[in-house]
Amino acid sequence: MMQYSDKYFRMMMPFIKKSLKRRYGKEYTKELVKKTDVVYRDTH
Repeated sequence: MMQYSDKYFRMMMPFIKKSLKRRYGKEYTKELVKKTDVVYRDTH
């Protein structure tokens, strides 16, 4: 079974954050990224 690795998640986050900030704003993006990280860790 594969171990949790956040290598690719961390590699893509700057690009994802930039896009989300443009679309939804800084505060919402900050909250969303926190939630996303928790969900990603739980599923992998």
